[in-house]
Amino acid sequence: MGDEIVRTNKMKRSKSSCSCSCGGSSSKVLGGFESLSEELKGRIFSFLDIQVSNIELALEYWDIAPLGTVAIRAIVNGLPRMKALVGDFQNVQIKHRLSQCLDLLIFSPTRETRISQYKNGLSTLASLVKNLNLQKLDISSHGLKDIDSLAEAVSANTCLRTLVLADNKISWRDEYGGSSLREMLKTNNSLTELNLEKNGIGKSTAQYIAEALEVNRTLVRLNLADNLLGADGVAVLANALTKNYSLQILNLSKNSKDQKLLFGDEGARHLGNVLKSNGSLLSLEMEENFIGHAGVKALAAGLQVNHTLTHLNLAENLLDDAAAKYLADALKINRALENLKMFGNRINNLGAEALADALKVNSTLKEIDLYRNEISYLGALGFADALKINNALQCINLWNNNIGDKGAECLAQALNGNNSLMKLFLYGNSISDAGAGAFASPLTQNHRLIELWLAGNSIGEKGAAQISEALTQNHTLKVLVIHNNKLGQGGAKYFGELLKVNQTLVKLYIGFNNLRAVGAEYIAEGLAENTGLIELNIGANQIGPVGAEYIGDALIQNCTLSILNLWDNGIGDSGADCVANALRANTGLRDLYLNSNDIAEMGTEAISNALRDNETLTRLNFAGNNCGACVDELASALKVNAALRDLNMSGNAIGPEGAAWFADSLPEFKGLEKLLLCSCEIEETGCASLAEVLPLNSKLRELHISFQFEDDNEFGSNVCKEILQGFAETKTCRVFHEPVIGDYFRV
Repeated sequence: MGDEIVRTNKMKRSKSSCSCSCGGSSSKVLGGFESLSEELKGRIFSFLDIQVSNIELALEYWDIAPLGTVAIRAIVNGLPRMKALVGDFQNVQIKHRLSQCLDLLIFSPTRETRISQYKNGLSTLASLVKNLNLQKLDISSHGLKDIDSLAEAVSANTCLRTLVLADNKISWRDEYGGSSLREMLKTNNSLTELNLEKNGIGKSTAQYIAEALEVNRTLVRLNLADNLLGADGVAVLANALTKNYSLQILNLSKNSKDQKLLFGDEGARHLGNVLKSNGSLLSLEMEENFIGHAGVKALAAGLQVNHTLTHLNLAENLLDDAAAKYLADALKINRALENLKMFGNRINNLGAEALADALKVNSTLKEIDLYRNEISYLGALGFADALKINNALQCINLWNNNIGDKGAECLAQALNGNNSLMKLFLYGNSISDAGAGAFASPLTQNHRLIELWLAGNSIGEKGAAQISEALTQNHTLKVLVIHNNKLGQGGAKYFGELLKVNQTLVKLYIGFNNLRAVGAEYIAEGLAENTGLIELNIGANQIGPVGAEYIGDALIQNCTLSILNLWDNGIGDSGADCVANALRANTGLRDLYLNSNDIAEMGTEAISNALRDNETLTRLNFAGNNCGACVDELASALKVNAALRDLNMSGNAIGPEGAAWFADSLPEFKGLEKLLLCSCEIEETGCASLAEVLPLNSKLRELHISFQFEDDNEFGSNVCKEILQGFAETKTCRVFHEPVIGDYFRV
């Protein structure tokens, strides 16, 4: 509730603009809402995020908030709450106030709160849209089919900017959904963004949308990803785009269902023709559409004469070296494209060399993404040669290729004369000490690179020594990702020494390196003297309780580190106790990851007691431990701690008893807004305990749970139905019933 959300391009309203009465005073704020008044006093907000079932209460938030509050967001579950909102419109004063401050309306679906399940659900929603000066409406995943009433309401609304209808069934009968969309887009003059992702839209509905695009002059962003357009659907849209000069961002990813309904080369050919004449499109997404070199040839021909497109996504297609050559030829001429994504394709060295050759003359491309292709040393050599000449490219992603040490050496040497590259991703490229060491000298001279990713390689102690020594003289690199290598305790020693002198690095990922307790000691010694590092990931290093003690001691001295990841280190209860002692003294840590650390009852109690004193930690990941049902102290601490906002307890077998402890404390939570209890074996009785108290809650915003249903029908037993209904009727908290299976423990 207390999170400030930055809002841009929106004029701040003065307090006098909302001075009219809403039919109630602040003395009418009920129950848990009383504490909110004190929380808001003296704070400046640009956005209030409120789940609302009673508009009058929502407007009292407005009354007690200081100058600077400009909007209220309502998240509504189910038809009963929609009807309550409509009823509030009978009060003219409330309606007037609401039109001033309600900005964004999100309808959150659950199994029993989908609008499509109610006879008058959509018409009730349409009534809301007609009566509110909304700027954004999100009704995703509600099973909507016939949207006539909604489309009519949107047509009449002159304030709505964004409409999200993703994951519905609008195209189930094209003559309804398609024609409604067409008329809406033809008559509405305010909508700038429309999201129709995952709606089963095929050629027929695409034709209706295309007809609207020919006359619409306000829509800027259109998302049609994950539909059934195929080449025929793309063709009708492409024809409309030759006549449309307002659409700037178009997402057509995942529009090939199978070999019978392909986007493929034919669809790409239509869009290539669009690029030759369209002067407004800035971004085009065509990921995962079975596009090969023939389709790319057509797109490249369009790019050669296009002067506006800045972002092109061709990831996860069938691009080979021939396709890369076509794009390279286009890049030699094109002076607009800035971002080119080609990850997950089949580009080899010949294609990489062609692209690199194009970069020698191209002066506009800023980012090229070739993650997960088939590029080795020769391809890397080509890019290295290009970097010696090119001074525009800012990011190269060669993640999960196979450039090896020789490729790394070439790229490292290229950094000496390059003044533009800021990010270099070489994750998973079979680089050992020789390749890593090649970066040492360039890092002492390069003053532009800010991120270097060398994770997932085979870098050992020698490579660690060379890189760390170089970074003692480097004052620009801010992010070093070197996890999942072979640094060992010796490598940790060098990085520990680095942290004592380098105050430029803000993120260091050094997990999965077998550091153990001795390595943790080296890192801790450096951390104690460091004042620049903000995030440290030392997960999966088997540091044990002794290593946790070293890290804990360092945290008592270090007050600048904000994020610490100790995941999967086997620190146990004694290690948790050391971390808990640090939390009592540390005033800088905001996020702490202790998941999968074999922490049982005593360690849980130590952390719980520390939370009573700590006033700065906002996120704690405690998933996958062994605390069992002994969470009474933790639940009780949440009634005292006002800082913690996010707690992940998933994968702890707290059972119904543990759920009951959280339920007992939940109405008095001081600051917690998000609680994850997935795969916690809380069963129906535990869910029932939580459902019973959620209506009394004023703080918790999200509760994530998972439990097995007793029978095989859609909603399970009658008891489960009642529980889910209870969750659906909560007034302040969104409840997510998640699958029992899944990995909730890794970061």
